[in-house]
Amino acid sequence: MNVKICGMTSLEMTRDVIAYNPDHIGFVFAKSRRQVSPDAVQWILNQLQEEQVRIPHTVGVFAHVDTELLKPVIQSCTVQALQFHANDQLDKCRWVKENSNMNVWLTLPISNVDRIDFEDELNHQFERLSTAAPYIDLLLLDTHDPVQGGGSGKVFQWDVIPYYQSRAKQIGVPLYVAGGLNPDNINSLLSRYELDGVDVSSGVETDGSKDMSKVDTFIGRVRQHVRTRRSLPLS
Repeated sequence: MNVKICGMTSLEMTRDVIAYNPDHIGFVFAKSRRQVSPDAVQWILNQLQEEQVRIPHTVGVFAHVDTELLKPVIQSCTVQALQFHANDQLDKCRWVKENSNMNVWLTLPISNVDRIDFEDELNHQFERLSTAAPYIDLLLLDTHDPVQGGGSGKVFQWDVIPYYQSRAKQIGVPLYVAGGLNPDNINSLLSRYELDGVDVSSGVETDGSKDMSKVDTFIGRVRQHVRTRRSLPLS
């Protein structure tokens, strides 16, 4: 199970977070209080390489973006994946694959809808995804926010996760979960669902800045869950 720590904003923060061995780090290119420019991210990555720091898999996070704005990102920044929101960004998946070697992560916004309407919403989402599926490397569930799409720091109703796991398996991609995760609730999530990965940002912050004790605790609890699972006898 992989861990992504998102919202790196400085060299010092990125270096400190990497010390706790996350599998992915995320840089937010979308409008946000954590927004950083592709040039700034490339500078951070270059500095870490000069310091011979082992850099985990890097993800550049967008919400809604025009293709023209992606071109300089691909040309100037060596992040390994670009993350988009599914609502109106499906055309970007193919474009990125045809114009770069980057992976494509697609965020599926989860609304806390009535269960009567849920299956209709799920079917609609994956009908729209069908044409983009060959160009998607990973699906990420995050709580829907009407303003920014995701990144709200709020938890969605986890009981929908198995439905999305089944659909992700059908198209052959891993499924990660975000949305309000933190050191206090991560064990509850992992005790209920076997996930491919988890993604956290504000849940490991204090007063708007990454708190390394929370980063350490969050990653440690995920790693402990994996160790415990591996030690269990096969049924």
